[in-house]
Amino acid sequence: MEREKLFAELAPLVKRLVHQYGDTPRLRRDLPAAIYEHFRTLLDAFDPQQGIPLRPYLVRHLTSFTFTYAQCYWQITSYWALLEGSRLNSGFAGDDVPFLIGPFGRAQQMAMRLPEAIERLPHQQRQVVTWRYYEEYGIEEIAKVLEIEPDTARSLLQLGLTNLQQQLGIPDDPLSNA
Repeated sequence: MEREKLFAELAPLVKRLVHQYGDTPRLRRDLPAAIYEHFRTLLDAFDPQQGIPLRPYLVRHLTSFTFTYAQCYWQITSYWALLEGSRLNSGFAGDDVPFLIGPFGRAQQMAMRLPEAIERLPHQQRQVVTWRYYEEYGIEEIAKVLEIEPDTARSLLQLGLTNLQQQLGIPDDPLSNA
């Protein structure tokens, strides 16, 4: 019961963290439970012999955990939007990612491998993927810079995304394993 009382005392902090980092409905919904689970882990690991006061310890660790959790969520949803949004030309919403349970899942591992996978793409595919999703160039701009037709730029983009899917072991429908 003391655990719940202590967490209740930290409710203003939790509310502030959810407000600060919860920029989507799904993230706002998931953050309180994730913060509570981490809070429990921190309490179990807390060693008063270290001479660190409990409340500052909790505030510091919960704040950094929440930022890391949100950052992983943003990376994962950006990653899926990159692949899925291009393949289907749809308005993919990160809140539709049903498999995101925490910051340490399979999707995070794939997101962490994404830069390396992009580096392994053939030169022109890498250029098109990077310019389109990291530099936010339009297909017309990319085609102009590369002195190719827009359809060729689209084909290079599609090939690059297909190669990324293969390298990362993503099925044609990444949500099918949810």
